[in-house]
Amino acid sequence: MKIREMHKEGRRVKVKKMLIQERGKYSAHCFLEGNDEYYYAASFKTILGNYRPYQCGGRDVVLNIMKDAEENNYAEEFDSCPLFFVDCDFISCGSNSDRLWVTTGYSIENYYCLPQTVERILRTEGNLEGEVIEEVLNYYLKMYNDFLYKSAPLNAWAKMQRILENKVGKRHQIKLCDINLKNLIEIDEKYEVTVNFNPENVELENALPISTDMQMYTTLLNEMTTAKSKELSFRGKYNLTFLIVWFGWLRQMHKNKTGPFHKSALQGKLKVRDTGVKGAIKEWATFAVTEDSLNHFLNKWGEARPTNL
Repeated sequence: MKIREMHKEGRRVKVKKMLIQERGKYSAHCFLEGNDEYYYAASFKTILGNYRPYQCGGRDVVLNIMKDAEENNYAEEFDSCPLFFVDCDFISCGSNSDRLWVTTGYSIENYYCLPQTVERILRTEGNLEGEVIEEVLNYYLKMYNDFLYKSAPLNAWAKMQRILENKVGKRHQIKLCDINLKNLIEIDEKYEVTVNFNPENVELENALPISTDMQMYTTLLNEMTTAKSKELSFRGKYNLTFLIVWFGWLRQMHKNKTGPFHKSALQGKLKVRDTGVKGAIKEWATFAVTEDSLNHFLNKWGEARPTNL
């Protein structure tokens, strides 16, 4: 079920109407930012059972619905179990509701790029096994860490945009996804990664130049460069874009029998489809690492669900 952005009162009426119509039908009503259900589905089904997902069209919409639900006690009024799921992002959501789960990493996409996830993809979809897995993963770890370090300026710039927008109360004035990162990533013949991003030359509508607050940008760049958990704290869609580019590079290496496939003993089969970010979120969802805190959160509410559902 999709809940499109609309006037606050209209959204409240729509949500109430849905909960009335679905009273007693579901063990939980799960409000999500967008197509996140692909990532959450397995945990929802296992722990919550008969749940109802809602695509809200963004983090702010999820949080606004949650505020309405708590102020008007939807759980008791509609005999329902409303639960809310959002990404951490660069700016805190500012809520400690016990019905809200927030990713530890920037977003769910970050978990798709962890080595455990990549290994599962390579084994299942890549049809790789044995020594070749270790060889390929060694290349991935080196190149992914290289990308993370070199994408620090991009992440510092993106975080600066969000902080400055938040200061003036105009959130998401620019769409960070409008930066076509896939065309900015290069992998050379020595397997070195380059991210061709210059924060002084960004041409996006409503984007603020770094000259707006050079001191903030410099501070954020230092913070990003020295961060110990870049794989979790950096923007997830940027990380996932690198993984997609890297799989493209890996397919080329396999075709040319170079890189991790330079030894005859390591020339296994490789079948990982080319896909965009949205496709990857759907197709690789079952491989993505699941946070323990998510299962703990769901178990708390799953134990209270009606036994007849």
